[in-house]
Amino acid sequence: MTRKGKQRLVRERDQLRERAGGVDAQIQRLERGATAASNQERASQLWELLNQREQIARQLQKLETTLGQSTIIPEGCGASLIGVGSKVTVMFLTGSEPGKMGTYTIAGRGDLKGGMIGTASPLGTALLGHIGGDEVEFTVNQYPNKVRVLRVR
Repeated sequence: MTRKGKQRLVRERDQLRERAGGVDAQIQRLERGATAASNQERASQLWELLNQREQIARQLQKLETTLGQSTIIPEGCGASLIGVGSKVTVMFLTGSEPGKMGTYTIAGRGDLKGGMIGTASPLGTALLGHIGGDEVEFTVNQYPNKVRVLRVR
């Protein structure tokens, strides 16, 4: 991921931690009975807060895992070296559609319909660091594939 991408995830993690602290404080107030609500209302509010806290914990765990497994890669990497933000035109040399050409933007998260390939996808990972003219091999579901990089912008 890029430095900007990591900074964004760190901010998101910090905001979630802050939100978790607020939810924890509300839970403690309800457990002490420090509200004017009836027992039934407190139980309902407590249930809702515990569910919120669980959702936040799951989101935090996903973010921590992503941040822990991430590698900082240079944005753009220059005009000819493929990196995050590069727009790449390739021709599939092998695989299910040899001869097919496609133009994709390398992104942190992919959206093939939107023309983006994620850096964690087999093709996205294989393309990183290559230049125009390179033939790049990658594997999808145990099937070897090869593309030729025609253009990098």
